[in-house]
Amino acid sequence: MKKAILSLSGGLDSTALLLHLIEKGYDVHTISYFYGQKNKVELDGLARILHYLEYKGYAIPNQRVDLSSVFGSFNSSLTSSDVDVPTGKTTESKMKMNFVPNRNAIFSSVLYGFAVSITKEHDDQVDICLGVHAGDGNVIPPDCTPEFYNKLEDAFKIGNINTDSINYYLPYVDKKKFNIVEDAYSICKSLGLDFKYIFENSISCYNGDGCGKCGACTDRILAFNKAGIEDVTKYVGEINE
Repeated sequence: MKKAILSLSGGLDSTALLLHLIEKGYDVHTISYFYGQKNKVELDGLARILHYLEYKGYAIPNQRVDLSSVFGSFNSSLTSSDVDVPTGKTTESKMKMNFVPNRNAIFSSVLYGFAVSITKEHDDQVDICLGVHAGDGNVIPPDCTPEFYNKLEDAFKIGNINTDSINYYLPYVDKKKFNIVEDAYSICKSLGLDFKYIFENSISCYNGDGCGKCGACTDRILAFNKAGIEDVTKYVGEINE
């Protein structure tokens, strides 16, 4: 059985990708990161999702990695207590405020090291998976592009051993966020899973409370609307549409 190492935050994108990998028949191992993010409550929602999946017969190993000491000196509205998270739909300037320097490169480095360790012990193919996507607008963070991951993969292969059977698998990298919602909804129907329960426990909010106003909440609201699927998210305030 093919193995997958997934970066799993508990947000919409990585949760949908977990379902995608389950449907594809992968042996999935997941890594979640605490890096000082304001939305750390998403990890609590993730625990409920994983418990539900185990109840439904899908036991998914999850390892939590604390990177808060690394990211503590990085400047971003997502991690800095003295910088407010901007509200409204993501724009170029708001993306730059929210951008966490080198985050996906560091996450990927941990995933790749884990994958190399597996291939040293077992002769298995390992796919490294992240829920990166093309967004629903014209603003794409530089660490969510195919070019970034192609070059990153080249660097990791050069700088490691036992890499012939390790590859990136990024099925959403050219997809829009509403496509991810559609995929997750279809998979839940196919596998007999409760879409509402899973995604009301999946938290995308940059502030962590389902504010309904930050870029993550706004993008999520728009994605559900565009997919024509009921948004099961519990927002605490008046939402931006």
